[in-house]
Amino acid sequence: MNVLTTLQQYWGYSGFRPMQEEIIQSVLAGRDVFAMLPTGAGKSLCYQVPAMNIEGITIVVSPLIALIEDQVQALNKRNIPAVSIHSGLDRLLLAQLMDEVADGRYKLVYVAPERLQSETFRELMIQLPVQFIAVDEAHCISQWGHDFRPAYRNIAEFRELFPRVPVLAITASATAAVQEDICKQLKLHQPQTFTQSVIRPNLSYHIDYTENKPVALTEALVTAGGSSIVYCKTRKRTVECMQMVKDRTGLPAYHYHAGMRKMEKDFAYHQWLEKTDAVMTATTAFGMGIDKPDVRLVLHYDLPTSIEQYYQEVGRAGRDGEAARGQLFYHTTDINYLLDLPEIQFPPISQVKAVYQHLSDYLGIHLHTGNEQVFAFDITEFVTRFKLDMVTTVSSIKILEREGFMEWNENAQTQYTIRFTTDRDTINYLEKNYKTLYPVVETLLRHYGSIYNFETAVPIFKVAKALNIDKTILEDRLWQLQDLGVLEYKPAIVGSYMLWLHNRIPFPYLNLNEPAIRKMKAALSRQVQEMADFIQNEETCRNRLLSVYFGQEDVADCGQCDNCQKHRSEEVHTNASINNTLLEVLKREAPLPLSDLLQQLRHIHREQVIQALRTLVADGKVRHEGGIISF
Repeated sequence: MNVLTTLQQYWGYSGFRPMQEEIIQSVLAGRDVFAMLPTGAGKSLCYQVPAMNIEGITIVVSPLIALIEDQVQALNKRNIPAVSIHSGLDRLLLAQLMDEVADGRYKLVYVAPERLQSETFRELMIQLPVQFIAVDEAHCISQWGHDFRPAYRNIAEFRELFPRVPVLAITASATAAVQEDICKQLKLHQPQTFTQSVIRPNLSYHIDYTENKPVALTEALVTAGGSSIVYCKTRKRTVECMQMVKDRTGLPAYHYHAGMRKMEKDFAYHQWLEKTDAVMTATTAFGMGIDKPDVRLVLHYDLPTSIEQYYQEVGRAGRDGEAARGQLFYHTTDINYLLDLPEIQFPPISQVKAVYQHLSDYLGIHLHTGNEQVFAFDITEFVTRFKLDMVTTVSSIKILEREGFMEWNENAQTQYTIRFTTDRDTINYLEKNYKTLYPVVETLLRHYGSIYNFETAVPIFKVAKALNIDKTILEDRLWQLQDLGVLEYKPAIVGSYMLWLHNRIPFPYLNLNEPAIRKMKAALSRQVQEMADFIQNEETCRNRLLSVYFGQEDVADCGQCDNCQKHRSEEVHTNASINNTLLEVLKREAPLPLSDLLQQLRHIHREQVIQALRTLVADGKVRHEGGIISF
C-alpha cells in the first residue's frame, strides 16, 4: 500500500500537507530524520502513516500521558491498532499488553520517556519486531530547549538495541542550537533535515503593556470573533479568569488545568470544542494534541517562560488558515517575576536532597527498596508534615524528576484491578450464604473470564451500573470479598501519585548531576531574558524577531503585528494631532481613568498616547493624579 492510499483509507485526506510526504518517504527509505513543523502542520501523521506501511512495530516516545492516551484513542477510532504503555499500569496488566504486542495486535506502541529506563520494558521490547522509532516533542531532549526532560536522554541508549531502525525526531519549535543538540543527543545517523518556516502569514502577534489586565482581557475577547484560549500561569488563575470572562462578557467559558479529574477536563474540552465562540482559560496543560482549527485568538494573561513556548502556544490559533491573533498582556511586575524564575525553579542542592529524604520517609520507602513502585502522594499534606515551603518543594521534586529518580503525576487515574483467589466450592458457598456478595462475583466472572487466572482491569462504574448499585456500595462489597479470601482488589489511585524509579539511596551516596543542573539554570536564565527582550522590543516586526530567533532567513515586515502597526500609526498620527485628539476626549469625558483613556485611543500606539499625555501635563493643560486624568 502506498502512503497516499494509507492516508486516504485511515484518515480520509486526499493529499499531504507540505513536507509530510517527503518526511514519510525518508523514514520508509530507512533514513534517520529531523523535522521541525509548526503547530498545526500535521506532525503526528509523519510517524503514524509510515507506521501503517512498515512491517512490525513502531515505538512513539511522547512526553505526556494525557497526550499519549488521546492519540491512542483517536487512532483506535480510525481502526488503527495502537496501545499506550505508561506508569499507571500495574505489572500484570503491563505483561498482558506486552503479550498482545508480541502477538502482533498493535502497530504503534506509545510510551513516556521514563518507561525506557525500565529493564523489564527493555527486555520485553528487544524480543519484538521493532522497525521504527518516533520521538515526538524532540526538543525535550536538549538542555537548551524550553522544556528539557532528561529522561529523553534514555532514547539514544534504547535505540542502540535496534541499530538499523530509522528514528524520526520531530518538534514544532527548536532554535538552530537546539536542532543540532537534538541530532547529537539522539545519535541520529546522517539525518535528513526538514524545516518549515516559522512564519504563519495568517497569524499576527500583538504585545501590550497594561495596568488593567481584566479590562484588556474583556475587550480582546469580545472583539475576537470566534473561539479563544487564555493562557494563565496557575490553576487558581484559570478559575479566576474563567469567572471574569463569564461575568464581564457573557461568553461561554471553561477552565482546564492538570489538577482536574480526567472527566472534568474532558467535559471542558468537548464543550469548548463544539462551540464557535467559547473561551478556554488554561495552564500549559492545555496544549499538545489540541485540535480545533477555528481558534481566532490565543491570549497570554501571564508570561510564557520562553519564546519557544510562546510560539507553540500562539500557534494553536488559526489552524484553518484564516486570520488569527496572538495577544500578550504584561506589566512591569510580570517581567520582574519572569527574570526571577531561575532562582525560584533551581533551589540550592542541599534543599533538593532534603526533599528527597523527606519524600522517602513520607512514602514509607526503606533503604534499597522502592524500585518501580507507585505511591499515592498528597503534596499539601507532604509540605505540611515536614514544614516545607511549597514553591521550593515543587521545584525540588521537578529537579529530582529530571534527574530520573521518580515520576510525579499530579492527577492520575489508574486502573481498578481484581483477581480471584478462591475455588469453585467457595463460590458455591457464597451463592447460598452471602446473597448480597454473590451477584458481584457472578457479574465479574460472567463479563471478565480472565479474572480467575490473573489480575484484570475492571471498569468499576460499568460493573456497578450492571448490578444497579452505587459505586461506593460495590467497592465496599469488593473489600468484604477480599476479607473473605475470595479475591484481591486494588482500587485506582485517584489524584496525585508518584512512581519511584529506583531503590532508595542512602543519603551520603545521593548524588545529583550538579554541573548539569547549573547548565539548566543558566539555560533558563537565557530563555527568560530572551522572552523579556522579545516582549519589550517595540520596534522590530514580530515575525522578523521570530525568524531570526529560530535561525531562519530574515523576512520582510509582516505589516500586521503591534510593532508594524505602530510604525504605520506614526506615519498617520503627528504629535499635534494626537494631542488634539486626547484633549477632545478629555473635554468630553474628564475625569477619566488612564486605562479607559488608553482603551478609547487604542487605534493610536500606547507609547504615543503616553508621551502626548506627559507633554500636556508638563504644559499644565491636564492633570494626572492617582491614575485619573482631569483638567
